[in-house]
Amino acid sequence: MCLAIPMQVVEVRSTDASLSDAHVAPVEMDGIDTAVRLELDDRAPEPREYPIIHAGFAIRTLPA
Repeated sequence: MCLAIPMQVVEVRSTDASLSDAHVAPVEMDGIDTAVRLELDDRAPEPREYPIIHAGFAIRTLPA
């Protein structure tokens, strides 16, 4: 069984300068802050939206 949880996007970073920083978004939930990769998401989330996170990747953004 897999577990995925929604976390709120704080900001969206998309730079071409470094592959490691490309398409990364810092997210938070209940005081827990982390960064997730956005390549697998169905669309680019905006700040304050809630993508579903699994294994460090945003896999789908919930509709507002």
